[in-house]
Amino acid sequence: MKIKNLILCIAVAITLLGGSTLSMTGFNVAFEHGTEDQKASKA
Repeated sequence: MKIKNLILCIAVAITLLGGSTLSMTGFNVAFEHGTEDQKASKA
């Protein structure tokens, strides 16, 4: 749950900073790192 909240906060922060393209890129990167963390914790 904390990982999802962190990703959401990052996405919102980037969106507030400006740039829809930048925010989508940042969100995708954060999401990829989040899924990697979940896989690592399961393993």
